Amino acid sequence: MPVRSSGEILKEARINAGLTQEQFSEGICSSNSLARIERGELGVSASTFQALLSRVGITSELMPCFASREDFECYYLLKKINWRLEHYQLKSVADELQAIKDMNWANNKYYFQEWILYRCISQVLSFDCNYDEVYEELVNALYVSRESFDFEDFKTQLLSQTEINLLLLIEGVALLCNKDELVFNIHNQLRTYIINSTMTFLEKDFLLAKDALVYTGYLMRTCDYEEALKISDRYRHLMVQREDNITLMFLTFEVGLCHYQLGNLAEADNYIKAAYYSSHGMNYVMANYIKHFLEEYTDYEMTEYMKALPDIIFEKPILPTYCPTQELSEPTFNYIDSSTFTIGDLIYTLRTEQKLSQSLLCKGLCSTSKLSKIENGTLQPDIILVEALLQRLGISERIFGFWGNKKEAELYELKYRLIYYRLSDDDYEDNLKKMRALITPKDHLYYQDYLVAKSVNQPPEKALALLKDALDCTLPEFDFQSIKLYRLTWEELCILNLMCKDSSSEPYLVAMDFQQIVSYVNDVIHDPILFSSIAPKLYTNYIKCLSIAMSATSPMNFFETYCSSPVSAAEYGFHLFIYSQANGEKNNLDDCYKYGVYSCNLQALYELENNSKLLMKYITKKYLTKFEY
Repeated sequence: MPVRSSGEILKEARINAGLTQEQFSEGICSSNSLARIERGELGVSASTFQALLSRVGITSELMPCFASREDFECYYLLKKINWRLEHYQLKSVADELQAIKDMNWANNKYYFQEWILYRCISQVLSFDCNYDEVYEELVNALYVSRESFDFEDFKTQLLSQTEINLLLLIEGVALLCNKDELVFNIHNQLRTYIINSTMTFLEKDFLLAKDALVYTGYLMRTCDYEEALKISDRYRHLMVQREDNITLMFLTFEVGLCHYQLGNLAEADNYIKAAYYSSHGMNYVMANYIKHFLEEYTDYEMTEYMKALPDIIFEKPILPTYCPTQELSEPTFNYIDSSTFTIGDLIYTLRTEQKLSQSLLCKGLCSTSKLSKIENGTLQPDIILVEALLQRLGISERIFGFWGNKKEAELYELKYRLIYYRLSDDDYEDNLKKMRALITPKDHLYYQDYLVAKSVNQPPEKALALLKDALDCTLPEFDFQSIKLYRLTWEELCILNLMCKDSSSEPYLVAMDFQQIVSYVNDVIHDPILFSSIAPKLYTNYIKCLSIAMSATSPMNFFETYCSSPVSAAEYGFHLFIYSQANGEKNNLDDCYKYGVYSCNLQALYELENNSKLLMKYITKKYLTKFEY
């Protein structure tokens, strides 16, 4: 579906919400600017577009164009910072915050507001800050987009995505500052606002889980442990499906504390250990917080092994300072200005910087003449084509939001349900049938997605046939040995990974093909968001293949080279499963034990108890008389 113009989308959203231009634009841009944007006479930056749509409860971004290359770089850095915060990469967060400040936030007040939000999150995640000061900083950040804000009654306000996240963090910091009444007020209003918004189910679940994390703490403070357990466990399970490491670990710890207070000591032990050992295994400073909380505020009896584990070594990064009254501009621009940076400009710039030919970039996706028109701005590309081109250029499409018609929205929701949610067999098949019914012969990229989804849970021979058909949709003559002569999409890399996993060839031959894919991913993909969506599952399958093709100890060098800085806790649990066994085979029993403990608890964290029990049984039987932690 072609990307519609930003003006058309904004006008439709405003009219559907029953707002005047003055009401819609208040605090974001002038009504005159909005009128010109709607008429197509004035361009709109991605941040202003997001802020306007968020005002009517639509929290997504569109990337029609940016004011400049620097504007895009700021936007892109903010997305990377958000991802790094979710993966506890606080040193890189500090460096990228400084880089954005050095660019003067691209003279964009909404980038500045989001920058303050991430600066505050980084402080909170360090567990070493003055919470009263952070609270004041967050409240002041709200005033970047508003002249005033009434925490007692904001339920009728139209909130941007950044404002929602500011309020969620204010709610959390308010709990730490003992502002319980404020916590209750924000929770009651914000939860209703999120539920009634038109956000995607994934966005709603994530924001409601953040709220549940804080509200559970509030309920525990009031000793309502039954209700706290009910809420925290519900959202803990949802975060298992979303694979959100930090929120999941905090919610798991809260579930454990609730069970402990209710006298369910066995359940408490399981959840508390899952949270502690998982965060320690991922090298998150959160592990220190959990242990110190247990020591100071509970009578929970820690095991000798837990007591003996050293604290995570953490050097608090130095965050850039700023002036709270920073004067920045309203981010609008003229389409005819030669400095504007369109999606075509982005594709052209990245392609030429990487010295890629048009034929290589668009091979199997579209014609070179179509790519030329996209790059020179004479053709609005289909959304799925834009995503594929960006992925081949090493940029994750996840940093952008795209707006399409009803069919487009349905296809994306079905696709993401099939990928991210643990559906029953019947529900999976039902979603698959709905997806197929929407696809026409012209939708070859969607059909590729469908074939990959259909291959799941099939016998290896049938799965391989479906995956081969899927790859033929774009690369019918693909050669593993020449993989670095291609540029591959996320879907194509997933297909290659799954084809190797299900291959009936000799294990050592499969390992060689896996090695080709791993080499491509490590050498070509530098964007951390795109890398993290591909590498963890690829590494899991490669490590399993190595242990079969060669020996139980053969994955050790690979693990120590590529898996020592994990981004996916779920996949890291599998990596450590193999690494623990490898250490056992090498008679490194201390490391076998340590990484076995981490693996068991990471897998328990993600509700994979059978894997956890299997490893415990294996280690106990083969190497140790007891496996207690």
